[in-house]
Amino acid sequence: MAGFPSPQVTSPAPAGRPARDRTRPAWRATLALARVEGLRLPRHPLVLVAAALLVWPWAAGLRHRDDTYPVLHHADIGTQQALLLLAAAVLIAANLAVLRAHRHGAEPLYGTLALPAWRRTLAHLLSLLPVTLLGAALASAHLAQLATVPGAVGRPNPVELATGPVLVALAGALGILLARLARSALVALLALLVLVSLLYFALWSPTLGDGGLDQRLWLGPLVPNTWSGPDDVPADLLGRPAGWHLAYLAGVVLLVAAAALVRAGGPRRPLAGVGAAALALVAVAGPLQLRPPPPELAARRVAAMERPSTVQVCQRRGPVTYCLFGEFAPMVDGWDPAVQAVLRPLPPGTAPRLVVRQQINPLDPALAGRLGQIDTARLEDDRRAGTPDSIPVFTVTGIGGASELPLSVAYRAVGSPTVGGPEPAGAQDPERVACGAPGVVALWLAGRSSEAAESDMRTVLGQAAADPTADPDGFNLILSNGPQWITVGAYEAALALALLDHPDEQVERSLRRNWQELTSPATSSSRAAELLGVDPPGAAVAHAEPKDC
Repeated sequence: MAGFPSPQVTSPAPAGRPARDRTRPAWRATLALARVEGLRLPRHPLVLVAAALLVWPWAAGLRHRDDTYPVLHHADIGTQQALLLLAAAVLIAANLAVLRAHRHGAEPLYGTLALPAWRRTLAHLLSLLPVTLLGAALASAHLAQLATVPGAVGRPNPVELATGPVLVALAGALGILLARLARSALVALLALLVLVSLLYFALWSPTLGDGGLDQRLWLGPLVPNTWSGPDDVPADLLGRPAGWHLAYLAGVVLLVAAAALVRAGGPRRPLAGVGAAALALVAVAGPLQLRPPPPELAARRVAAMERPSTVQVCQRRGPVTYCLFGEFAPMVDGWDPAVQAVLRPLPPGTAPRLVVRQQINPLDPALAGRLGQIDTARLEDDRRAGTPDSIPVFTVTGIGGASELPLSVAYRAVGSPTVGGPEPAGAQDPERVACGAPGVVALWLAGRSSEAAESDMRTVLGQAAADPTADPDGFNLILSNGPQWITVGAYEAALALALLDHPDEQVERSLRRNWQELTSPATSSSRAAELLGVDPPGAAVAHAEPKDC
């Protein structure tokens, strides 16, 4: 009929030529949708705010104090907790992305499209890849920034570093599954609230540190590093089943993704195979991560506690020998300038031979559940008794306060002035008093060792000198080996502050000229003021009693 085109007859495909794959356009459309959603998800306001909140403190941490040394094999574990914020944002954002058509009333129109619901769900699952890579980039950038800090120690574990991004993917998959289970964003918010509550009570419960780490926590998404705290340990003593835990989380991600696809009407047989493989991975990796530490790990921990010299590396700098666990060796470059500054004003030939030796804190609560076979009471007695030329320091990130190690060195350099005679082994919380002339000299030597140490010393000494009636027993300056301290009286504090205000050259000449008398316990604080050419403290401490040895 005129005006109508002639019907086109499609001839069958020639023999031997493969038929056209009808599923290829569907896969192209799925990947195209995944690409679009993958670009939108990282730009969601919640995700952007979470990323900004992560970057801001990390960027602000570019400036570290001189006594702070990042431990990279602990910092990589810390990125997992930090990325929980990004994971929460991705859970909500992914849930809202799947529910977008329902919120806008466009869900019926999707019935006219070539992509069924399960393929759209698959596209949303694939769109989680960019935000997962964003989490990996943030964690890696933070570790790289910490590695540039002078004195950074340790080596990050790639498996620990990868766990945080996997948590982000798990949160996004959970948000997509919840969107397929219930067409309300409120469900995702309630689920997030429940997850946060469970994590809080499981991980930050006050009972966590009483008996060490509960191995059952590895069945959860996140296990914090309970070895850090005030103290850090070498990487080979951690004993964290990080690899099995990552495999366990990967299996959970696959299970959640398969459940979301099944709920969306995906093909049952292929998804059943994926679910079975994921369930097998969870069933294998879950119990393996709960195994107790192997005997060789327990032996290494005992050796590090009881015989640290057998597993440490020593290096000598002048009269001081530093013995540290291998990965902590870069700390010496930060410690030694302050230590040498303490010893430099001493007369030639009077600097003592000292050994600064790292120790794992035997009183760390986290050790109770791991190293119960160690006689911590005996170790504490030995540590407190010590030797005249040995200075124990804990494996802290730095020495805590900038004045602690210099004060310990100065305390030994002037003969360890102590009120009440030698400290008996096993004494509880021994009191060491900066008494007489040796105490004043020790305070000045430590205060001039570095700008950070002087700032710390001036703060404490200023408090002691300003109001001698505030604490009749004086103010405390912590030593580098834990609960020991030096008690400073108001008179000695004011005198040390006056010395810090004098030119170093003048004080050094007086110190070298009168070294024997100034380091004698029989020399009083007031006599030290005369020998050093410093006016005694003024009226503010006129009624304070000098603490003479």
